[in-house]
Amino acid sequence: MAEPLLKISNLNAFYGEVQVLYDISLEVYPGEIVAIVGANAAGKTTLLKSISGLVRWQGDILYEGQSLKGLKPNQLVELGIIHVPEGRGLFPFLTVLENLEIGAYTPKARKAAKETLEKVFRIWPRLKERQNQLAGTMSGGEQQMCAIARGLMGLPKLLMLDEPSLGLAPLIIKDCYIAIEDINKRYGTPILLVEQNVKLAMQKANRVYVIENGRIVLEGTGAELMNDDRVRKAYMGI
Repeated sequence: MAEPLLKISNLNAFYGEVQVLYDISLEVYPGEIVAIVGANAAGKTTLLKSISGLVRWQGDILYEGQSLKGLKPNQLVELGIIHVPEGRGLFPFLTVLENLEIGAYTPKARKAAKETLEKVFRIWPRLKERQNQLAGTMSGGEQQMCAIARGLMGLPKLLMLDEPSLGLAPLIIKDCYIAIEDINKRYGTPILLVEQNVKLAMQKANRVYVIENGRIVLEGTGAELMNDDRVRKAYMGI
């Protein structure tokens, strides 16, 4: 079996002196989509922030066999760990194209920017049509497309998506996930995503971790957890 791309062991995370995550352990293997699901304030976003070096943490995070302890966010980006945050984080008074170009942060990404931009426009033709439009004037769905596309401009070896469906209409969510699956299957990009829409996450992910109150309480394939009575009752109202 292949070695995990990302291996987290006994992770504890903190905001100041307040502990938010407790003994989190998970793995992401090459080519996978792995989902982290749970209620609001369960600790899902904090987990992604820990991997990105944005909060204080203890434990072990190994990426390609290398410890991430002590590395700064910009160093993690250079390793290929790209984080698309909740809320999109676009620069509203820059154009779509300018936002995308900002995503090509590292020298390697800048060198490949023209080719990557063509790939982005193949996945999202609408962004090509609107490349000169101010990002803040687009719809929520178009802004989410742009945010994920900007992440791709960084040449991710691991793409982390925080709540990609949040606040989007059902048809737009469908389009969003078609693109996410395309990125994963066509380009082989492993994806670690946080998602409140538990049913959707279980349909799309290879494996799923359920977080409650800062702890992983269940893990398995999407199909396994879809048939778990605890999950069906707590998250699907069945």
